[in-house]
Amino acid sequence: MALSEKTYETILDLIENKMSCMEGWDQATSRERAKLEACRRELIELNETKGRRSETELHSSAGQPA
Repeated sequence: MALSEKTYETILDLIENKMSCMEGWDQATSRERAKLEACRRELIELNETKGRRSETELHSSAGQPA
């Protein structure tokens, strides 16, 4: 199943937002952050494999019409 660029950007934003809202550094939080970071990296790699814009390009164009 292919993701549209808008869906990809939304999912990436949700992952990054959740990571930035996490507080504390107990063992459970550390595991959750590691899972989210792995998911984020996998999503970025998948997107770049499909020939879409890189993460840096996506963030530099945030808020601009596609």
